[in-house]
Amino acid sequence: MLVKLTVNPNQDVFVFKNEKFVQVLKNGRYRFFAVGDALRFSVIDKAYPLVEGFEAEQLQSNSKVGPALKVLVVAEQERASVRVDGILKTLLGSGRYFYYDPENRLECKIYSIAEPSIDEALALALSTLPSATNFIQFVNIEDGLRGILYYNNRHIRILSPGQYYFWKSTLAVSAKKVDIRSQSLEIQGQELMTKDKVTLRVNLSVRYRVVDVMIALESLKDFADSFYRVIQMALREAISSKTLDELLTFKTQISADIANEVRQQCTELGMVLEDSGIRDIILPGEMKTILNQVIEAEKRSQANMIQRREETAATRSLLNTAKLLEDNPILLRLKELEASERIAEKVGSLSITGGFEQLFKAIQAAPVLRS
Repeated sequence: MLVKLTVNPNQDVFVFKNEKFVQVLKNGRYRFFAVGDALRFSVIDKAYPLVEGFEAEQLQSNSKVGPALKVLVVAEQERASVRVDGILKTLLGSGRYFYYDPENRLECKIYSIAEPSIDEALALALSTLPSATNFIQFVNIEDGLRGILYYNNRHIRILSPGQYYFWKSTLAVSAKKVDIRSQSLEIQGQELMTKDKVTLRVNLSVRYRVVDVMIALESLKDFADSFYRVIQMALREAISSKTLDELLTFKTQISADIANEVRQQCTELGMVLEDSGIRDIILPGEMKTILNQVIEAEKRSQANMIQRREETAATRSLLNTAKLLEDNPILLRLKELEASERIAEKVGSLSITGGFEQLFKAIQAAPVLRS
């Protein structure tokens, strides 16, 4: 039987007769007569000349092609990259690999994964390969966050914002993240009793920031819940030690007292309290009515006091004016002229009989005009 074979320039072909290696075919056209023999052809792509199966063992023992066969051994805790003509082709896990490379076009590099962390430049280069996802993982820390890196649940270091790459290995790589930006916490609907036994509801707003990531994440199961409890207890203590009047009068000072009370405890939680403030004080319905009545009575009393004060001031002013007029006849005469002028503004015409003396006497005799 006649067998025709064409070998392209980008190929090498291994010929096997009865499963024994015979020769290597380069670019060209070939004819084979197979009489009672089983011929088999194994095509090797020069772009990635990997030799697989039992063929590699036969080629390795052949004196002609054995020296051109490269053997790459990758251990359990290693990974390897393969480049052909400087072009990165693949990333390999542990195993034994054979390449037919008579022209020394291959470059293989071994990487230890005992330390899972990968240099970013290397990781970016390797991540372009389809097989990279089988061997490489990444951890992303967003802006405003910090992370703690763990190998097999054992903390290694703190991670700043950025993307980090790691080998997939026997070590389990993970990261816990925490927001280090200023955050708000609302403690709402706290039903508390004041020193004078008034039950009310209080809403408190606080602003805090994590400053020690290790303490916040490692020392506590839930640092946010612990912080909430600390603020809640400080609020209860502050309200129970004040009467309702003190609470309403010194609300700002009480907020500052709460902040001062919990600062040391916040430090122990790896946090800092930036500010706090009592936002709402909600009284029961009947207490609102009573308080409104008290305020109304206070305001009415203040209004009466102001009215009496003004009346007293007006009376005192009239008395002073009367004394001045009594002691100064000329000033009295001027006031009489001012009164005459005001009267003249309100009449169309005025007839005077007996001269100004009679007019002034008439003015003096009129009680309404004197007032």
